[in-house]
Amino acid sequence: SPSADGAELAAKDDNPYEILGVDVTASKRAVRDAFRAAAKRAHPDTPGGSAKAFDALAKAADVLTDDARRAQVDAVLLDVPAGSLALEELRWSRELAALREAEDAGEVKDPAAVLEAARAYAAAEKALDAIAKRKKKAEDAEKLRRKEDALRASQAARLEITSRVATKGLRGNDVAVTMTVTSEMLTEALEAQSGPGGEKVLDRVTLPLRTTTAVNCSKCDGWGEKEGHWTLALDKLCVKCGGMCRVERTATVRVPLRVDALDGE
Repeated sequence: SPSADGAELAAKDDNPYEILGVDVTASKRAVRDAFRAAAKRAHPDTPGGSAKAFDALAKAADVLTDDARRAQVDAVLLDVPAGSLALEELRWSRELAALREAEDAGEVKDPAAVLEAARAYAAAEKALDAIAKRKKKAEDAEKLRRKEDALRASQAARLEITSRVATKGLRGNDVAVTMTVTSEMLTEALEAQSGPGGEKVLDRVTLPLRTTTAVNCSKCDGWGEKEGHWTLALDKLCVKCGGMCRVERTATVRVPLRVDALDGE
């Protein structure tokens, strides 16, 4: 099918725009002009030309002068769904390019043609303006969605912190960490902590363990807001913790261990 042909071209990295050396906004006139110029050099009867190169040019020109196939290629190359604003914007940009080229070629002369061109210009510019407004609206909606997601996450974090403080006080959540201790580590710790010549007889030693914990955000003092107080404003979340109130911090924990600890303890 035409759509499948367009997807196949893009999927094989045989970008028809690159083959012909034209921009994505190129009109059909520009595509045909580019094909004619390149085809003279690529024709099999021309020194340095080949049937393969000529066929690639012809196939690219066929795709870019067929609206349906070109839209399919654009969707694949731009990674956007069919009927998207990006494709609609491209189509109207090409319409404007075609109108300018017709004017430059002296094809718009009689009053009827001038009036028709003026109407076409107005329609294209109006369409592009409407697309720009729709894109801005979609971008604003996406920004609002992200802010609302951040707000919900921060509210959940605050609820968890409030509940934990009510039951545990200021202690944070316990963190489980698995530590592998070798006999060499145990011997080194024992020698270091028993003093010169082993003057202290120890039944246990402490080993340093690096672990990640959560602490109150220093920028907002644990409130999650830029101003240091809790509001419902979506654009006032703390830039450091993103409204989560807590931030991760790596710390060294001293782990006590018996000197006669067995494997698996």
